[in-house]
Amino acid sequence: MKLRFLDGPETGRVVDISGGLTIGRDESCDIMIDEDGVSRTHARVSRDGTGYVLEDMNSRNGVRVNGSRIEKNVMLKSQDRIGVGDRIILFTTDSAILGSSELPKSKRPPAAVADLVPESDGMNGPVLAGLTVIVVAVVVFLVWQSGRADTSVAVVTTTTTIRSAPPPPELPPRPPAPGSTIFVPNPQAESGHYLVTTIPAGAAVEIAGRSVGLSPVLVRDISAGKHAVRISKAGYRAADRFIWIPQGKRSFDHPFELERTSGTCLLTSNPSGASVMLGNQFLGRTPYLMSGFQADEYVLKIVQFGFAVEARSVIISNHRATAVHTDLSPNLGSLKIVTLPSPARVFVDEQMYGISEPSETGDRRSRPMLIDGLRAEDHSIYMEYDGKESETRIVGVRSGRATTVRVSVWAPDTEIRTVDNKVFRGMLKRRNEHGDLLLSVSRIKDVPIVATRVMSVREITEEEYDNWHAMQQKKP
Repeated sequence: MKLRFLDGPETGRVVDISGGLTIGRDESCDIMIDEDGVSRTHARVSRDGTGYVLEDMNSRNGVRVNGSRIEKNVMLKSQDRIGVGDRIILFTTDSAILGSSELPKSKRPPAAVADLVPESDGMNGPVLAGLTVIVVAVVVFLVWQSGRADTSVAVVTTTTTIRSAPPPPELPPRPPAPGSTIFVPNPQAESGHYLVTTIPAGAAVEIAGRSVGLSPVLVRDISAGKHAVRISKAGYRAADRFIWIPQGKRSFDHPFELERTSGTCLLTSNPSGASVMLGNQFLGRTPYLMSGFQADEYVLKIVQFGFAVEARSVIISNHRATAVHTDLSPNLGSLKIVTLPSPARVFVDEQMYGISEPSETGDRRSRPMLIDGLRAEDHSIYMEYDGKESETRIVGVRSGRATTVRVSVWAPDTEIRTVDNKVFRGMLKRRNEHGDLLLSVSRIKDVPIVATRVMSVREITEEEYDNWHAMQQKKP
């Protein structure tokens, strides 16, 4: 069995497998492919009984057979196409290699002799060879006789056209294995596209000395063949690579990863996008590469809304590249405010944040109103209902947490008379489906009244409320 290169600089090269071989970037491999994307020892082909097994040697980018990546190893079949990096290698038989080769020029008959050979009419090789010898002998004899005679000799030759046997019929191509993908390289391709990506992004890209933009960049209509690519970015070492067009089954290569130079510091944060400040000067947002600074120690501030400001000491060294990472701590919290009654206007730090909504439980309490983005400190909270204000409460907000607060306005709005002629005045807090009532007779005392004891329920008039409110103002 043989391996035949279908693309790349060694297109057409044939390697005899024999007992087995290794493929990789290392010089010790039987087939060395020194290109990006190929591991030191990438794959191995070994004999297994009467067949051959292809094994992935834990390569970084994997091994493909007919376009599909193999898990670990696979039994090879004739005409399988093996993908290693950017190269496509055909696994085939010795007879297939010989059948696809042309007859060497040294083995071809001379033109003079070939012209004298009559066309075949179904005769085999030995008969044709004998006829060729006879024709040549007759011509030589006639020439010799013409040299001895004084008069011209007219030689009349009769050429008999002998038709050759028809060529054997071509065998149909072997059908692909179920689930496999057949990739046929196109050697006639004149151009292709290539997506250049880098880590980090924003690097200047040059192909064959021509600038094509900043990464990531899609370079279109690159001529077929090998091209030199140069990647450069301030604070990083320039990288020189090679790409092949066409890329075959792989449309794009892996990103080019750049190496930071000495005298730089990479600042990262969680979450990213935080502002990097040197004093009052804004440098950039994380991830941010400090480059072009003199070797020294700098104190930077990492600032992000909703998080505590972090101060970090950064060292710029001419001998190495440094890195500093910051996990930001949230400094915002939230409040869940429940009002009684509802709907009511809610105020936090003298600023109105919204109107509470009634709940669906029959209770006059509101649904919790969520207020986000509050600093982790003390806040003043109060509510306003029907022109009446509640007492102001001071509540501490903790970072990353939601604190539940209940505020209420107490004012008598309901009068309940019971069957035993008792009268209760207060704020009605709840009435359930059975008709049972819960009346708040003061700011701190609630009185439950079952439905069987209720004789009448009425709302307190505005005049009655004003009289009650006036009396409350007179109290010391």
